[in-house]
Amino acid sequence: GSYLERVTGTRWEDLLLTRLVLPLNMRKTGFQMPNEESAGYGVDRAGRDVRMPPTTTQAIGPAGSIVSSAKDFAALIEMVLANGRHQGKQVLHASAVALATAPATRNSGFGIQLGTWRNRAILDHLGGYPGYSAYFALLPTEKVGVVVLSNRNSTSFPEAMAIGLLERVLGLSQDEAAQQRYAKRNAQKAPRASVASDDQLPADKKYEGQYCNPAWGAFDVMRQQEKYRIRFDTLEFPLEQFKKGELQFAAMLGSDILRLTFIEDAEGKIFGFLLKDVDNPAVQVFEKRRCGSAVAR
Repeated sequence: GSYLERVTGTRWEDLLLTRLVLPLNMRKTGFQMPNEESAGYGVDRAGRDVRMPPTTTQAIGPAGSIVSSAKDFAALIEMVLANGRHQGKQVLHASAVALATAPATRNSGFGIQLGTWRNRAILDHLGGYPGYSAYFALLPTEKVGVVVLSNRNSTSFPEAMAIGLLERVLGLSQDEAAQQRYAKRNAQKAPRASVASDDQLPADKKYEGQYCNPAWGAFDVMRQQEKYRIRFDTLEFPLEQFKKGELQFAAMLGSDILRLTFIEDAEGKIFGFLLKDVDNPAVQVFEKRRCGSAVAR
């Protein structure tokens, strides 16, 4: 967003409205979450559905503060599939659409994942927001696209439903197959509530300290009144034990649980920790030291 503002001299919100929202007649697209129209839900530690409190996303701008409807989103997809045209008008240059959907890295374009599905090229993206989730997929060769929006976060339902709809449109299978896959996938997910009692937490202070990662920055682990807490920037959360050597926390109600697996060196001192969430196989390594210093503590 800030790059576009520097290049054009116009706020990215105004660019979005004049270049896309108004030309595509997207009447329910904007920057304010309509909680009165569609309340968002998440899951608490016991696995119960709970209503999520309103959350503002102005700090991350175009990465999460745009609100739309399925009908409006469909107009955007139709325009992309038509190489920038909508209702007889060229909304975006065909070259701009081609650039946005071309590989910028090995398997992604500008905010779009590029891959194959049933021997067909597919452009898709799965996103989430506290209380909401969304998924869209385009098959450029077949000129078919689908978007599914859900008022619940941390769920694979939008993706499963979208793929099921694509299969039905192309005559490959029935919706029931997608529903069965969704149910099976959900059943295989790790349980969210497997927390030991406080008296099982490590009693010493060897976990306390600052931990650094080049991408994430600094995490501070503290022990206060016999309980561990973790601080990231201005945010602070309680840490709970998942199993021996592992602590876990949820950054907000209904979000994925993040787990810290502590690593000891040859002398038994804590070297750092591995950070992993239950739905993401990627692991980030944090070293125990003062951030900005190359000397380990």
